[in-house]
Amino acid sequence: MIRYIKMKKMEIEIKMTLYGYVLGVLHEKKEIMELGKKLYETLRESSPEDIKESFINAIAELVHEQAVREQKGEETK
Repeated sequence: MIRYIKMKKMEIEIKMTLYGYVLGVLHEKKEIMELGKKLYETLRESSPEDIKESFINAIAELVHEQAVREQKGEETK
C-alpha cells in the first residue's frame, strides 16, 4: 500500500511538471501570436517598398550607432 501511494505521488509530480511545461509553451506561443497580430495591424496599410525602406534605414542606423560605440571604445584605450 505504501508503495502504491509513493507511485501515485511520483505520477502526480510528473503530470504537474508536464502540464507546467505545456502551459509555458502555450503562453509563449500566445505572446508571439499577439506580437505578429500587432505587427500586421501596424504594417497592413504600408506598401512593401515603404516597409523595405524603413527596415533598411533602421539597420543602417543600428550599424552606425555600433560603429560610433566601437570607435569611442578604441579612443579611450
